[in-house]
Amino acid sequence: MFYFIILILLILVIVILFLVWKLFLDGKKNKPPLTPPIPDKSGTEGEAVRGTISQGEAGGETNEGICAVATEKSKEKMENKQKILEFLAKNGKAANSELRELLGVSERTIVDYMDELEKDGQARQVNETGRATHYILK
Repeated sequence: MFYFIILILLILVIVILFLVWKLFLDGKKNKPPLTPPIPDKSGTEGEAVRGTISQGEAGGETNEGICAVATEKSKEKMENKQKILEFLAKNGKAANSELRELLGVSERTIVDYMDELEKDGQARQVNETGRATHYILK
């Protein structure tokens, strides 16, 4: 009789685990995504516009969506790095604080820009740490 009760309990546990699996895991396969699709230019639901390149009015290609944001950020980054190089050419050297003030960006952003300029061989860091750290043209 004891083994019979254990067998019944095991079967019950297996059935409960199966039902939980069916309800919580299997049901997620058929659920729609949490974010709705982005409507296309005509305003109807359908194909997403994210990061596509389409024909502009003048016949040239224009960027839209995420692609436009990435292109704008890349352009801004190149312009900022060019401003840094011009500042270094004019003043001979520059500290992080001067460059932050010039561009209006964070300290981390300036460090990233300067790391890239150093990697490209356009600038060089003088001193490793502290207030005397500055950059010069290479």
